[in-house]
Amino acid sequence: QCRVVTPLVAEPADPGELPRWRLRCMWELASVLNFLQVFRPLLNIAVEFTAEELEDAILVPNGTLEYLHVPLLRSIPPVARMSMADGKWVTVLCRKLKDWWHLVAEGNLPIVASHGAEIETYKELEPATRLMILKAICDIRCEQEDVRIFVDSCLKKGYHLRDFCKERIGGDSHGISYWYDEDPILGHRLYREIRQVEYVKEQTRKSKRKGFLGVPVVSYQWETVATNFVEFEAAAEKLFSSSNRTEVSLGKKLKLNYLPEMEKTHKVFNCSSKGVQIICLE
Repeated sequence: QCRVVTPLVAEPADPGELPRWRLRCMWELASVLNFLQVFRPLLNIAVEFTAEELEDAILVPNGTLEYLHVPLLRSIPPVARMSMADGKWVTVLCRKLKDWWHLVAEGNLPIVASHGAEIETYKELEPATRLMILKAICDIRCEQEDVRIFVDSCLKKGYHLRDFCKERIGGDSHGISYWYDEDPILGHRLYREIRQVEYVKEQTRKSKRKGFLGVPVVSYQWETVATNFVEFEAAAEKLFSSSNRTEVSLGKKLKLNYLPEMEKTHKVFNCSSKGVQIICLE
């Protein structure tokens, strides 16, 4: 069945922007951001940072990664008795991954403890690998008893399970889903997941007399469509102008239900930025 899928995200022409774009094409980044938002009351992360600042840290390791990982690692048994200062949190990270990796991830361990050499090794990893490691640590943190108690307590207070997940705000029956996530600290994000099915010819014993059978192969494409007001506004306009009625409906929904509040925040931020610039000039 032919379907119209309006292009919303394109590979950047500037090579310098490719690493961030590749990160944003990974659903694991959205999962980590949602985890940090939902379980913030439990995590004891002292430093606030935006989603873009976390991306910066994953791309080029800086102090934000330490501020994030240390409290997460401290809450995962067994309790680490060594200091995590001066990059030694990476050593503790390796030990936690050794115990838990097979339960939350697939494939070989991406990093192992090696008499301190792992600290530099971590810095040399591909950004995608650092993101996968962070995602694994978040998943391990979710396995701890205090998280279960927190969720149970919230449910008893009237919360719903959907409060712990990203909000699906649109899509169709052909494998297109749109997800919206918002947080006063991390920011706003719009995601699109495209499910694609291709039929590959394959001959089996049963099909020898009939020839080749089409075997369905399912793949998923993840896109970070918008991360700020300007990008949300552009995406809403493209969807609203589409020939796909489902996309038009979502574009209208974004214009009416989401953009007005985001615009207020956007204007306040711009005014604050201009105020800072004026002070600096003076």
